[in-house]
Amino acid sequence: MLHNRTTSTVGMALLLGMLGTTSLYGAQTIAEADLAFDVDNAPPEARGKILPNVDPAAGGSKYTDAAGLYTFLMPPGWTMTALDDEAQGIAFRGSSGKNKVNCVLSAKNYLRGARTLSELQATPDDSVRTTFEQALIDDTGWKKVEKRGTLALGDGGRSKRTPVKVWTWGSLSPDGKAYDTVAIVEAPAATLLVLCGSAPDARDVAEPVIKRSFRLATGALIAPAARPSAPGTPARKAEEKTEDRPIFQEAMRAYQRGDYATALQLLLPLAEQGNPLAQNNLGVMYDKGYGVAQDEAAAAKWYRKAAGLGNTKAQFSLGVMLANGRGVAKDDVEAGQWYRKAAEQGHAEAQYNTGLRYAGGRGVETNATEAANWYRKSAEQGYAKAQTNLGVLYSKGEGVTKDDAEAVKWYRLAAEQGNALGQFNLGLKLLNGQGAARDPVAATMWISLAAQGDEKKAVARLEALGKQLTPEQAEQAKKLADECKARDYRDCL
Repeated sequence: MLHNRTTSTVGMALLLGMLGTTSLYGAQTIAEADLAFDVDNAPPEARGKILPNVDPAAGGSKYTDAAGLYTFLMPPGWTMTALDDEAQGIAFRGSSGKNKVNCVLSAKNYLRGARTLSELQATPDDSVRTTFEQALIDDTGWKKVEKRGTLALGDGGRSKRTPVKVWTWGSLSPDGKAYDTVAIVEAPAATLLVLCGSAPDARDVAEPVIKRSFRLATGALIAPAARPSAPGTPARKAEEKTEDRPIFQEAMRAYQRGDYATALQLLLPLAEQGNPLAQNNLGVMYDKGYGVAQDEAAAAKWYRKAAGLGNTKAQFSLGVMLANGRGVAKDDVEAGQWYRKAAEQGHAEAQYNTGLRYAGGRGVETNATEAANWYRKSAEQGYAKAQTNLGVLYSKGEGVTKDDAEAVKWYRLAAEQGNALGQFNLGLKLLNGQGAARDPVAATMWISLAAQGDEKKAVARLEALGKQLTPEQAEQAKKLADECKARDYRDCL
């Protein structure tokens, strides 16, 4: 979204228009002023992971990216996934009230000189708009900017530190189906960008989410040359070659608009030179037949090259191909090894697959404790299948201490994402009063939703339940199911 283009005239205007920071922030030095901002500091071992329930009062979770550039305090029920084409990007999805919000948060290699945060924060508004606005319009395809503003990132008044100023833009998406809100904060190590989409008639919901949830992390204050590499990511040195990045980004733009011939032309030289991001994307193109004849053997070859250099997505994809004998000879043991490598780097589905293997003894010895451990890691990242399976282990007391209330918690999180088995299992718990108060109407609602999601066991159980409820209860359950589905399964009984 943000091009790394030069802005020499703008840079001169910034230098001439810079405000004095000492008086603004009440500090004796610029270094002290930087520390006055409301920033988050996550220890290296906590980065790149979701830390659940960090705020018991709010019930939310916390995520700090591996490089320590930004932190996101996820509201309850929100989910997170890694972006396919951004080494330092993440996507968040959830609801603000009755409105759905989808956000992308990423760090861009766009720096306007070696400045402190204080100096960047003191940049006049018109200079910031001049620098970023046209690039935003070009990349989003907006016809015009409908709203310009600023936000003060903070923590709801619980801190006396100076909040971080963020510049915002808003406009209707080119297709008219969403309202886009963009927020940008410049920091010494990177420019951080948040793009949120909401319904066209819900234009004011994204900014409160950004203001409440987004934090600048202390790693963003450290210039790139002085900032240590993120823990456990040695392969990123190959992915982050400065000279490769513009070419790769152009390839991704071509890929996203369906111009696979251009994407292939740009990616192939990078892949042959050992760029794991390019290698992984070539693997995807051969795997899916995008712009080339589908060739699973070629896909496996490129996945293996990228996987060997530490690319998480390629490790997972290679595991899938080995597990199913696609493009390579089937090998459960090696598949499990690649799943494990991806899982250890935080890949949620790989964590789930690793749990499945320990649960079923596929390629490894059966170990319910290990299964529960990997299910939990995946479940805490919002992966619905893992949440359901972890609930099953709590319900049975396998690998964990039996705890029906804990089972209900995980079933409900999966059910709220539309997972049919999670909905069915939650319904059974509510029907029998296990881990929650007995509620046959709510139970029928969830089992009905599971049946609509093609959960076979739910269809048979629903027929039996229909004979046990009064007509009034059956009608109420149906009404609640319709309302719950309309709300995307959130805020239901």
